Amino acid sequence: MAEPTILVVDDESINRELLSHRLRREGYRVRTAVDGSSALAAVGEELPDLILLDVMMPGIDGFEVTRRLRQAVATRAIPIVLVTALADRESKLTGLQAGADDFLTKPFDPVELIARVRSLLRLRYFQSLSAQRELLDAAFTDLTAGILVAEPDGTVLALNKRGRHLLNVREEQAVGLNLTEHLDRFELSPPWDLGAPAGTAPAQFDIHRKTDPPLVIEARLSTISDPEGQLVYYALVLNDVTAERRSDRLRRDFFSLTAHKIRTPMTILRGLVELLDDEVGVGLATNLLPDLLPDLLDKLDEVTDITEDLLRHSNLAEFCSPAAAPQASLRQAVADALAHLTRSQAVAVPAVIYATTADRLPLAPADLLLLLRELLENVAKFGGSSVELTLQEVPSAAAVELLLRDNARGIPHEHFESIFRECFQVDPHFTGQVRGFGLGLSIARRVVTAYGGTIEVVASEPGRGSTFRLRLPQQPPGAPPAGPPT
Repeated sequence: MAEPTILVVDDESINRELLSHRLRREGYRVRTAVDGSSALAAVGEELPDLILLDVMMPGIDGFEVTRRLRQAVATRAIPIVLVTALADRESKLTGLQAGADDFLTKPFDPVELIARVRSLLRLRYFQSLSAQRELLDAAFTDLTAGILVAEPDGTVLALNKRGRHLLNVREEQAVGLNLTEHLDRFELSPPWDLGAPAGTAPAQFDIHRKTDPPLVIEARLSTISDPEGQLVYYALVLNDVTAERRSDRLRRDFFSLTAHKIRTPMTILRGLVELLDDEVGVGLATNLLPDLLPDLLDKLDEVTDITEDLLRHSNLAEFCSPAAAPQASLRQAVADALAHLTRSQAVAVPAVIYATTADRLPLAPADLLLLLRELLENVAKFGGSSVELTLQEVPSAAAVELLLRDNARGIPHEHFESIFRECFQVDPHFTGQVRGFGLGLSIARRVVTAYGGTIEVVASEPGRGSTFRLRLPQQPPGAPPAGPPT
């Protein structure tokens, strides 16, 4: 630790030398100034830890130097000892009013000098610690990561605001409880034993909420020990990694699904190509080709559909253009979407029934076509043979609502929200019975969301179909004014 710096200010050289000699003998670093002006300049160059300031000096006296130092934020807390031959009550009051911390009367006692200096430096040290503690407390409170500090027996000493939010702990419960009481409501992976010897506990583990919605907290453990190696504190840094872990899981699922979806058609294609390896195989392939050609084309179509799904999903931002959205025709978009399904020959095309005469939606035609292609293809993939469309205005919400009722396989209630996630399929084992990547409804939601709207499942029953509800503002964000459906 660096020795404290003391600034000695006196216009008499003998006084400066005497004070400096005494202070240096005690191990202090000493700087000097010959008058008030040079004292202010010296403080501006380097802040001292304490100032011994003569009162009676030519020009700016000690009282005025003290006043100026107390007016500046940077110098306000520096201890100032006025050294004076004035012992009257009025002079001391003037010094105190100016901001002096103490007085030393000439001629001074060397022992008293050192005692006063030590006392004021000790006070400044603890004041500095207190200020630093306040700054640390403020930072600790508002950190974006949760911070928990506990004693070796698990008694919680501190838990900041973010930590309370992550662990769902009220402020009055945060401190004093045992750490195990906070963590018992969660699952830890890998398990962490509070009683494990220091150094054997995992440096990092996950805290999982036992109930929905999912919450995954990454906990990084630090142990603080004394010089003898005895554990003094546990410190846990807590971060919400739910989205990150979900993204990792989706990435793994995506690659798994990609491999599965492509493997089956490619295996069949490879088998057919391998028949062409010799004359016997060529003859066999020639004889089998008329029977195998429909399956071959079907598998090629499936690979093509997978590729188009991926391209549409990756380039979706180029499709949605709410800032230039005209009124699009529902019937025209449905006709185009059904024509696409017919050309693909991948699924049976469902019949569409219009329950209302309204026809206009506040979407760009290309975006409405993309949206209906995904929705109608989803119906077809899951065995739906008919779709009823109801388009109506919702004046109270300044919105247009489209209800889509199908007679497809239906959706279990627990998946009403999950089906809009990327790569999610109700078929949990990727059996390959349903084409695609599970991106269709995710694309549909992204299109609707781009226009400030919502899409949700409002009713469904396995084996009896589903009802989707799309609600779009009549004037999407950034779009020119649009009229009601006609």
